[in-house]
Amino acid sequence: MLRSVERTIHLAIAIGLLNGAAAVAQARPPVAIYLHGRIIEEQGPRAISPVFGPYAFHAIVDSLRAGGVSVIADLRPSGADPSQWAGRVVAQVDSLTKAGVDPANVTVVGFSKGGGIAILAAARLARPEVGFVFLGSCGDGSGEFPAVSGRILSIFEQSDSLGQSCRGLLRRAGAGSITEERSLATGLGHGAFYQPRSDWLSLVRAWIRQRRLPPAG
Repeated sequence: MLRSVERTIHLAIAIGLLNGAAAVAQARPPVAIYLHGRIIEEQGPRAISPVFGPYAFHAIVDSLRAGGVSVIADLRPSGADPSQWAGRVVAQVDSLTKAGVDPANVTVVGFSKGGGIAILAAARLARPEVGFVFLGSCGDGSGEFPAVSGRILSIFEQSDSLGQSCRGLLRRAGAGSITEERSLATGLGHGAFYQPRSDWLSLVRAWIRQRRLPPAG
């Protein structure tokens, strides 16, 4: 019975059924906070894009959990305000660290709109030891982003017209920050991050574990 209860709690954390203090209290390092794309707000966790196909939210969360990573993956409501949700992420990170989790064992992973929220959180936290991964998050570079801090990895797909290089953002990273960027060449556009593909997941897992990334191809 105890094992069943523990598994239920772990699964609830993974899909965001526990939120706020409950999710933080159950998390064990390393911890990843996954911020999904906008389409999940509009259609829910089984969203299907007419252009990019199904968004495998649950499979992505399960893949991030592999190897003992605690994943907090809250589902945002339709039209969620990025600034408010960035504040929520900041509060989650603060709660984790106050509970004794080393900030270097916390990584915020955001895709598309979720990546924009992660960028805002990286600017507000201003903690260079906290990990961040921005997936297809930086647009065409015409917008203004705040100065971020952290151990930051950007991954973008070369064929993606929506999420492109974060080079300009990374150049302005605060003192003590570590930044890297990798590009993919899947030809899948924004949809490259709709599925738990090993080409980006392997990089994210390494970043969560603070392992050295393979050389850029």
